[in-house]
Amino acid sequence: MALLSVLLALSEQAGDLFESFLKRRFDAKDSSHLIPGHGGLMDRLDGFVTASVAAVIIGLARGGFEAPGRGLLVW
Repeated sequence: MALLSVLLALSEQAGDLFESFLKRRFDAKDSSHLIPGHGGLMDRLDGFVTASVAAVIIGLARGGFEAPGRGLLVW
């Protein structure tokens, strides 16, 4: 579980850095105007989305399509 936590934390940081890279590349201060002054909605959710996708991939790889949650949580 510790290794899983490290992998998901690293994917969260990578997602945050990637979204920041895209904002700098396209010279955009905010990714949306939904949450003004905070970088937009994606600035709050970018790491969560990438960690969720990584968790689903790990769950599918270990548990298959029948039980991805079990593949993620049962070691």
